[in-house]
Amino acid sequence: MIEKFVTTDDGTRLYASEMGRSKAQAVVLCDGLACDGFIWRYLAPRLAEHYRVIHWHYRGHGNSLVKGDHANIGVKIFARDLMRVFDAFELGEAHLFGHSMGVQVALEMALAAPQRLLSLVPVCGSYGRPLDNLHGNDLANRAFPYLMGVVRRFPAAAQRFWSRAAAMELVYAYAASREVASHLIRREDFQPYFDHVAKMDIRIFMRLLDDAREHTIEARLPEIHTPTLVIAGERDTVTPVHLSERMAHLLPDGELFVVPEGSHVAPIEQRSLIEQRVLRFLKAR
Repeated sequence: MIEKFVTTDDGTRLYASEMGRSKAQAVVLCDGLACDGFIWRYLAPRLAEHYRVIHWHYRGHGNSLVKGDHANIGVKIFARDLMRVFDAFELGEAHLFGHSMGVQVALEMALAAPQRLLSLVPVCGSYGRPLDNLHGNDLANRAFPYLMGVVRRFPAAAQRFWSRAAAMELVYAYAASREVASHLIRREDFQPYFDHVAKMDIRIFMRLLDDAREHTIEARLPEIHTPTLVIAGERDTVTPVHLSERMAHLLPDGELFVVPEGSHVAPIEQRSLIEQRVLRFLKAR
């Protein structure tokens, strides 16, 4: 594996890594909010058997830094950072994957630089405003301003609570029983998410979630002509399957693959099924 730091236009240093076949077509992987790669644990090495695979960390995530007062983070800023990652690895064009919030980032890239994309693979994500449909209602969206107010007023206390809660067995048990297909997932595959969340600055998380919850490109989906495989989890409660159905319908060259029993983390639940479908799609394109 090759690791490097990519410097953005404002001097922020972003961590990125490369694995796989150096002379092959490239695949670029974009994470979800508060993630640093756990979702690609199986898919990335499988893709690396055939492709050059690039994975990077957003500002304030994993090994990447964030500067100043956290105003320089957001979906569109991440999309511009993604362009710098393409440039740093000298990618003329690539297949672009996004999971969860990474779908929003990838779609912004598709609008800004369609000539640099061979294909798109949005995985368990939305084209915008993800809190509007969380668990089938907008309760989280309505509660968000109050939670943001608490974090701004009591940042130190909020951080302590956030870090301790992410490390609690009760929190893991709840997520494993309600948010994922517990009979299809192994703890060692899901635990890295909680480990990363516990170390993340809650102010960055809330600032980014505030941006993502207002961001949408639904009206512009018909402008994206990049061949796209939309992957949805049949039982995804974070981004319900009807959002993926609509995305695939509005994209001129979109097709939908619904993962049986899959949740928001389908790539680590139904790994073989997704790997086979993705490789078939990339080969066809």
